[in-house]
Amino acid sequence: MREPASKPKEKYIYARNITDKSYSPCGEFDWQIAWKTNGRNGYVVQEVKNTYEAQRCDGTPSRTIRQTPQYWEAWYFDKKGISQQRDGAINDTWGRFRNPETTGSWSMNGNVYWVDKLDASDGWGTGNVPDARDLVSTTTQPKNLGSSLLERRAVGVWDCCDGNNRHDAY
Repeated sequence: MREPASKPKEKYIYARNITDKSYSPCGEFDWQIAWKTNGRNGYVVQEVKNTYEAQRCDGTPSRTIRQTPQYWEAWYFDKKGISQQRDGAINDTWGRFRNPETTGSWSMNGNVYWVDKLDASDGWGTGNVPDARDLVSTTTQPKNLGSSLLERRAVGVWDCCDGNNRHDAY
């Protein structure tokens, strides 16, 4: 009698907080996570969608900070589940810089995928997107993403005008 074939495990990806979401004055933000996945010999790919609106206290637009509206970044995990990118770092940092004498709002939304390989025709390259720093990244939507395995979200609104010094999640 034959043993039944074992069902392949479904891929999972978790984001474990290294630091909690930190909302500092004037729109400054920091959130660091570590990826945890059962994926091997492939990539955690994160799609990031940014919004950012800032005005100076006199009501004129502030153009001091620019974010890439949408991009994808990737971390390679070897056969042991160890990231080979960024000197072995498996962390991701979402952040916003302090923007004094302004008021505004921002958002970051992430969809996270597992892929076995990156298609070069999608424009992947180290440092291709300034927001992704030294990660392999692209602004071209990859063709092989499949279903998102994880969603991440952070949003904030701040006011650093007329003596205010607040920054809140919403």
